[in-house]
Amino acid sequence: MIEVPKNTLETIRFQITEFRGKTYADLRVYYRDDNDELRPTRKGLCVNPELWPDFLKGIEQLGAELEERGLLDMSREAETKGEEANDSVRTEAL
Repeated sequence: MIEVPKNTLETIRFQITEFRGKTYADLRVYYRDDNDELRPTRKGLCVNPELWPDFLKGIEQLGAELEERGLLDMSREAETKGEEANDSVRTEAL
């Protein structure tokens, strides 16, 4: 499961779920309740695993368009991930 903060009150959770006996890739918005526990909202998307390759193509095309419009710099993101990986390797080596 991966969680990405959407804002101060909500988180987007990426996980594998089952619904009515079928397995899905679930991307869902969660909110924090009064007890500070994450609760699912109706905002989200369940993707059938058979559609996953087409879904990824759509995400890649969307990312390319965002980059063309100057709204996303994937080269900078890749550099940051590389630095994080190097940091974790260095930390583990110590």
